[in-house]
Amino acid sequence: MLPQPALDHFARLLQRHLGKFLQIEEPVRLRHMPGGGGVQAAAWLERSAPRDASTLAILPGPFYRNRILSGQGQSLRFRAIGARSADEFVCAVLSRPERGQPLQPDAILRNLIKQTVIAGAATAAHASWLQARLIERAAPGSLRIIPGYRDFNDAVRALQREEITLLCGWSVEALRARGGAGQGLAGLTPLLRFTPPGMTSSLTGVPSAELFSADPSWREAAQFLAYEGLLGSVLIAPPGTPEEALAPLREAFVRTLRDAQVRREASRRSLALDPVSPARIETAFAAMNAVSAPARKLLQEIAARQAPR
Repeated sequence: MLPQPALDHFARLLQRHLGKFLQIEEPVRLRHMPGGGGVQAAAWLERSAPRDASTLAILPGPFYRNRILSGQGQSLRFRAIGARSADEFVCAVLSRPERGQPLQPDAILRNLIKQTVIAGAATAAHASWLQARLIERAAPGSLRIIPGYRDFNDAVRALQREEITLLCGWSVEALRARGGAGQGLAGLTPLLRFTPPGMTSSLTGVPSAELFSADPSWREAAQFLAYEGLLGSVLIAPPGTPEEALAPLREAFVRTLRDAQVRREASRRSLALDPVSPARIETAFAAMNAVSAPARKLLQEIAARQAPR
């Protein structure tokens, strides 16, 4: 497990409650294994963990795309138990009260790209940078990216100061949690969404990022980045774990996430619980493994470019 706040809260939920639905007497033990954004934990799971489903892991969402784009020929062969929920990412602007009829997101975006857009990002490894860079490739010359914002609140303050005009790479779940009651997406208007394939978007009227360009490789790259919303909280077992060992775990995982007490605890942490099936997760692994050479090259170029100082 990795000590990122949302992953840590979810892991501790499973630690407290999963054993009850597995009907085991031994407590579920939790071990943090930081290092390389999940690389160390994944290597241990693949090389050293027993194949009897007694040892599981939750890796950060970016790990999966980083492995495919590493250029080392590595693939995703993990067995999925389930995920706590699917999420989507947005590119958004600060909501401002306007006179007259409000513009639709696609109209706002068309107006924006007629001028130079300044997008705020975290680091060159963060979804905020990668998604903004992808849009930059589709609209060359119309986007300038400023990295280095520490967190969401830091970037929103930059929006309010009009230091930047656009934010990408923030999840809908995170924005709603920060927005609170009556604030929607934390006072932001989404313009584009990166929604995992097969997920019904919760953002009515917001166009999919895949429609921003007619280039097939660009669209495939956008879909690849969207998978992070599906893989942000996946419970996985080592490659080669047999189905008969996985079946009781998968059933217990779903029952745990549907338990009333678990849902109350998750709600206090603003964690959505809407279990994603293992078949859907492993389909995502297969699709990411099979990303085409042109789309992979585009993504590697975007990921490799160093953030300006």
